[in-house]
Amino acid sequence: MSEFLNDGQARYDSARRLFLTATLAIGALFVYQSFVTPPPAPDADVAEGSGEGSGEIADADAEGSADAPTEGSGETVAEPVEVDEIEALRDVLLRTESMHVRLSNDGARLEHVEIIAPERYQPHEDLAGVFPVEDDEYLPLVVRIGGLPDLTATSRFAIDASVGEVVEALDDSDVRDEVAYRWQAPDGLIEVVKRFAPSELPYGTRMEVTVINRSDRERRFDDFVLDVAGSYDPDASGGMFGVGSSQLGAVCAGEFGTERKPAPKVKDDGRHAFVGAVRFAGVAESYFMTAAIPDADVETIGCRFDVIDDQHIVTHLDADGFVVPAGGEATFGFTVFTGPKDERFLREYGDAELTDAVDFGWFSFLAVPIRILLLFYQGLVFNWGLAIILLTVTIKVFLFPITHKSFKNMEKMREIQPQLQAIQKKYENDRMKLAEEQMKLFREAGTSPLGGCLPMVLQMPIYIALYRTIWGSTELYNAPFALWITDLSQKDPYFILPIAMGAIMFIQQRLMPQAVDNPQMKMMQTIMPVMFTAMMLFLPSGLVLYILVNMLLSIAQQLWIRRGMKKPETTKKT
Repeated sequence: MSEFLNDGQARYDSARRLFLTATLAIGALFVYQSFVTPPPAPDADVAEGSGEGSGEIADADAEGSADAPTEGSGETVAEPVEVDEIEALRDVLLRTESMHVRLSNDGARLEHVEIIAPERYQPHEDLAGVFPVEDDEYLPLVVRIGGLPDLTATSRFAIDASVGEVVEALDDSDVRDEVAYRWQAPDGLIEVVKRFAPSELPYGTRMEVTVINRSDRERRFDDFVLDVAGSYDPDASGGMFGVGSSQLGAVCAGEFGTERKPAPKVKDDGRHAFVGAVRFAGVAESYFMTAAIPDADVETIGCRFDVIDDQHIVTHLDADGFVVPAGGEATFGFTVFTGPKDERFLREYGDAELTDAVDFGWFSFLAVPIRILLLFYQGLVFNWGLAIILLTVTIKVFLFPITHKSFKNMEKMREIQPQLQAIQKKYENDRMKLAEEQMKLFREAGTSPLGGCLPMVLQMPIYIALYRTIWGSTELYNAPFALWITDLSQKDPYFILPIAMGAIMFIQQRLMPQAVDNPQMKMMQTIMPVMFTAMMLFLPSGLVLYILVNMLLSIAQQLWIRRGMKKPETTKKT
């Protein structure tokens, strides 16, 4: 990193000497130009991007070059921006009914997002990384243009007072209905304007980036890059049994499909590049997302995933090189979504198909109908906990033919345990005869050792899909159930559900066929509930609720089958 910064500083010093020499030649313009373009911050060459998978921060476009003006070409210089406007650091706040968006003219970046409504979608502290955090060094919506090396992540922009109106003046910011930030290249011939305004779409902000050519000749630029960054906890596992319920990752969708990578995988694997037109690109976790959606006329060519350091990840949205005619301009329009991944809101973005950001894993073909059913039940009972219980009952009824066969086989195995143990004792020294007699007993009883396992294996895809549905449904975020369960997306604060589930699992183990002379089996039947309880402690309480209800239903089904199998014997004796 230090070598790169030293190299960047050397290029900057060389350019500065060239600039001073040229401006001295025209006398008074030197003083004027010096005030217009004050020296950049020490990290001016540090941009919110990355080198070739090195994890270092670099302005990837710094080495690109636009067609430089020739001396004496007659190019004109734009009217300069006042110095105090450039140096002033005053944030701008855009307000909507659903959120407050804070913008900074330090890079004209998105500085902070506060969800206002619905109140239950206000993120917990452990999920805030998907949205920019004030005072974070790496903020989203950085624009880099090939051929403008002086335009960096921290370039100071001036607020254009002619755009929008101040709704309210606060101590540290202005509330505006629209804001435009303006930056000029050192030669004053190129100007970049970033304009922001609230969008009519839910949790949306309109952003337009306009490159203005003030010279009398066309200018060609190598590329256009928009960066969407987010911070993450490198210690969060994000796995099924992780303490954290989510993990930040990069997401991008387009002609190449939908690509998602959690931050640790991007860090371990290096940079990931995907080529093709882009529908949206950003950072996301299970319940929230920040994503940039390019307008239809923006010629996007792909996206890239990078890690900046051990706590930040960035998605680069790449657009093709472009030409700005003499005295003309080029505009790149985007809608920025910063909100919950509630499909009701995502669907309003139409062709962008933001719903692709919701990931249900390999078994999405099962998870999607399960989710539809969950939403249907919630619409009936208006309680997500009750909806999960109804969904569990429905799944149990649907799987009844499979589970019934499994439980019936288990009961038969339990009944023949004394005979099976007698055979094992009788032929303990003759394995071939033991296997032969065991198979004979299984045939006569109409059962099989694998008969109880196979139906359970067939159910696994449904269980996994149901797990992914509950895990990935944003609607469960901050959704209360009853009593102490106030958020079904978070762990049970008192661990009552996991402990109750462990106790029920212990009872269920006792109902299964047991080999009375097998101490290892007895030990496993004791240890398994304890291990399973420990794994469930930090899972979302909505998922634990499903498992608990499913176990209760399974015990009821097993007892019902056992009772039904005893009736014929009682009738026969009578």
